[in-house]
Amino acid sequence: MADEDEEVAAPEDETVTEDLSEPPAKTGLTRLPTQPPRSSGDPKQDLPGILSWLNDFYKTAVLEQYFATTIAEAGDFDPADLPDPANTNLAQAQQTANEAYIIGTTAEAKTSDWLVGTIQVVDPDTTAVYEFEEPQPDDAYQVILTRIAETSPAAGATAIVTVEKTVDDFTVTFASAPGGGDTVDWDFLLCRGPTSDA
Repeated sequence: MADEDEEVAAPEDETVTEDLSEPPAKTGLTRLPTQPPRSSGDPKQDLPGILSWLNDFYKTAVLEQYFATTIAEAGDFDPADLPDPANTNLAQAQQTANEAYIIGTTAEAKTSDWLVGTIQVVDPDTTAVYEFEEPQPDDAYQVILTRIAETSPAAGATAIVTVEKTVDDFTVTFASAPGGGDTVDWDFLLCRGPTSDA
């Protein structure tokens, strides 16, 4: 009888190990839920896992705002339009999960080639140049600058006049040099918007 008990217990342990409702781990700055679980045809078995996956995506994309900058490309998103778990059938849950997965993977592709770094403007320079380790595919990118540190720069040393972009580097020109041996440090984000081909 002991052998028969062990044979019955093994499938139960295996089922728990492969529980599809287990949320994915967060990795880096972008977290994508796993692909929606496939339907086995048994609503009682499938629905809990699908609803758990849907809840995890809602937490990631809406509450934690991982995809806030690119989700608009898929159309206006209103959390109120999400299915009510208490009244959702298997087909509705699967369709919503599939659409959510497409939005998530699109967001990941859009942000995979973004670049962050730091530049410093040192007196008497009025420009700062950042050279890329590898050339950009084109110059259709945006550079967002945030001032993070300064000593006592002259007026105009923090006023950005132009940002000239090439595939090899970008050059930021300021209204005046920091002056008196002073410096100004900037963080930058290089990103690509909806109109970029890359």
